Amino acid sequence: MTVAIIGAMEPEVAILKQQLADVNESTNAGFTFYAGKLNDKDVVLVQSGIGKVASTIATTLVIDKFKPS
Repeated sequence: MTVAIIGAMEPEVAILKQQLADVNESTNAGFTFYAGKLNDKDVVLVQSGIGKVASTIATTLVIDKFKPS
């Protein structure tokens, strides 16, 4: 099971990114995705930016690429 975490602001994402283990970084459509382990759970983390459109695009990309549960 993979958990997707989408943060709007850099400080939100930075706190979690520091705690990820075995991180694989990838970029798609201007978004950077961080896939790794957080407390032995598979996690993908992305900063969407502020706004409904930005968060919708980031969410769509996460679902398409990482297939979270």
